[in-house]
Amino acid sequence: MTLDAHYLRGSMAAIYLLLKHASCPESVFFHFLAADGGGAPTVAEVWAAVAASFPSLRFEIYPFHADAIAGLISVSVCTALEAPLNYAWNHLADLLPRCVPRAI
Repeated sequence: MTLDAHYLRGSMAAIYLLLKHASCPESVFFHFLAADGGGAPTVAEVWAAVAASFPSLRFEIYPFHADAIAGLISVSVCTALEAPLNYAWNHLADLLPRCVPRAI
């Protein structure tokens, strides 16, 4: 799941709902991608926000260097689609550890 400062509240709601409806929430481990650089909150700040909201949550946050792909995104009708973090899922195979068998 991507964590964006602008949509952090919605991401927190999604985490809560996933845990609430999981048959075994203690076995759930989250892998998050967070924008790194470009004026975004630091990965440490995002980590602190998630840990404060869900103290027993098992998770890891991977930095996503949006500037690496920013030049590949064309101008669109919707400015939200121009945010590089929206395209992070294309790079999941390179960002997540090999021990992750499946991403949802």
